[in-house]
Amino acid sequence: MMRRMMAVLAVALALACAAGCSKGGDVAVDKAKLAYYADTWEECRARFLKEADDLKRAYKGVEITAIPMAADKGLTIDACMVPAQKGQTGLIIVSSGVHGIEGFAGSAVQRMIMRELVPGMDLATTGVLFIHIINPYGMKNTRRVNEGNVDLNRNFDTDAKLFAIKNAGYPVIRDLLNPDEKLSTWSPGYVFFPVKAIYYIVKYGMGTLRESILRGQYEFPKGVYYGGKEFVPQKAPIEALITKSAAGSARVFVMDLHTGYGERGKMHYFPNPITIPKNLEAAKKVFAGYTVDWGDTGDFYVTTGDFTDWIEKLFPAKTVLRMTAEYGTMDSQTTMGSIRSLKITIMENQAANFGGKSQGDFDEAKANFREMYFPSAPEWRSTIMQQTAAEFPVLFKRFGELK
Repeated sequence: MMRRMMAVLAVALALACAAGCSKGGDVAVDKAKLAYYADTWEECRARFLKEADDLKRAYKGVEITAIPMAADKGLTIDACMVPAQKGQTGLIIVSSGVHGIEGFAGSAVQRMIMRELVPGMDLATTGVLFIHIINPYGMKNTRRVNEGNVDLNRNFDTDAKLFAIKNAGYPVIRDLLNPDEKLSTWSPGYVFFPVKAIYYIVKYGMGTLRESILRGQYEFPKGVYYGGKEFVPQKAPIEALITKSAAGSARVFVMDLHTGYGERGKMHYFPNPITIPKNLEAAKKVFAGYTVDWGDTGDFYVTTGDFTDWIEKLFPAKTVLRMTAEYGTMDSQTTMGSIRSLKITIMENQAANFGGKSQGDFDEAKANFREMYFPSAPEWRSTIMQQTAAEFPVLFKRFGELK
């Protein structure tokens, strides 16, 4: 066992020394698709509202909503509801930015859908609700979390018992995840981070380690994947918006847009495990022929307080099809990609909560974090748009055809 462990550690260290972000991919860059991207929350919001206004002129009954954020009066969650034009029996929800920094790509994708895909959709009996940047603080400040270090995608539920959940595996590896001092990017802990991470993988197994880290935790406010002690303020107005928009609909399809996990430049589909038979049946019909991680592979991890799970719980009498569309950035489905992603995540959290030993340490952590969730490569930005434009119309059409 010891000889095997040392061999794995040696390979890991060698790979880590050469590790870097994967290239964007050998794809033709579509400059028209690149034009959807913007670099600030303010510009993304202005462009979203422009697309919403265009839809309001094109379709009857369109409603544009702004939910102000109490923590910062300049920030809003914006929404555009395009109702079914002849009587609504189904609702599609396309949401972005529950992890703030992931909203840069999510906003671009939403606006592409609004301009290019909505005109081709059958809106006779199916409405579409776009919810733009659920965590505007995180997006504006290039963080995944809000001003209280809360991961919003670990914070949504219909029952406050969520916050009493114990993640038994998290404290075991807390020393790996939560350094409680100023960040030095060249500290021994980070120079040899891949070695330490591989040690934990060998000891506990990749599946156990991934679940312990990513599931969510409610005990350590300055730790990664912290779900908070109470529901975030935007939960109530978002619930009112969704409930109003879904009134009269027998079916709801929520597609929540994310970046980060998975093969770089590839769109991955996965829900938390779907246990309600009618919802699972509908999801498998709509996604037939597409690769979906239904929870039966070693790469899967379950999260608590998930935004899409919450929507399913809001409507027990409806058929609710919920899915996460995750655009991979770091090949984190591989061992070394996962380790590199985790290192960047921990460094950013440490810098945000404790500062850097130098401005250079702080800036490096922020820059690496932004690149991980909003890659600058034109190839990456173009290919995720191309995949979305090819696949979402099929999925939306199938949803509209459900009986």
